[in-house]
Amino acid sequence: MASSTPHTIILKQMEMYGRHQKEALAGTAGILPGDLLKIYTSGNVYPFSLAKASNASPRFAIENPYCENNSSAAIDVAYGSGESVFYVMAEEGDEIYAWLAAAENVSIGDYLVGAGSAYPGDLAEAGTGAATEAEVEGVVARALEAVNNGSGTAHVRIKVEVVS
Repeated sequence: MASSTPHTIILKQMEMYGRHQKEALAGTAGILPGDLLKIYTSGNVYPFSLAKASNASPRFAIENPYCENNSSAAIDVAYGSGESVFYVMAEEGDEIYAWLAAAENVSIGDYLVGAGSAYPGDLAEAGTGAATEAEVEGVVARALEAVNNGSGTAHVRIKVEVVS
């Protein structure tokens, strides 16, 4: 029986030939595939942790194609500090299996931003009352599924579509 849980971060790409895989050194331990990333002046990548509504690029960590951990799916294996993190610069329309922050409850179509320093690398709802992504700074994606993690204390996976 086929699994209903994706085992890859890039679910769909709008470009016919796919994105070029990029890599940079992890500036910290614990970067997970699906994390929203920021490149710092050192050239290292970190989970995006700026305040909500800060402009973020749709740069997502992807699974390590050379992962040697056979006990877990590659999308569940964190990168260590100083390791090469593989990532993709997603484009509008790409579908990504990202992380939704704890205590978030989103509906299909809700716009998502970087969740901030409390939940680095995660996404959170952009805010209520926003009719379009242009009305909210920092929007990187919209929810493709409803996820109620409102009472959750840990982040959960969510399928999103990149909008910027």
